Amino acid sequence: MKARLRENFEAAVADGVFGVPTLAVGGELFWGEDAHDFAEAVLADPSLLDDPEFRRVTALPMAAVRGG
Repeated sequence: MKARLRENFEAAVADGVFGVPTLAVGGELFWGEDAHDFAEAVLADPSLLDDPEFRRVTALPMAAVRGG
């Protein structure tokens, strides 16, 4: 069980997971309890990720980056 937990942890880190909860939808990560509604909206309409405002916000600099 411990080995399986470590494998899952390492896979999550490799996928860019940063905190809990993190949801993966179509290759995009949605982090935090407050992101669930947006993740559900993207499931219903993946084109939301192509919205110009979404692209602008995702291009902003990150405040924290996990060290590798």
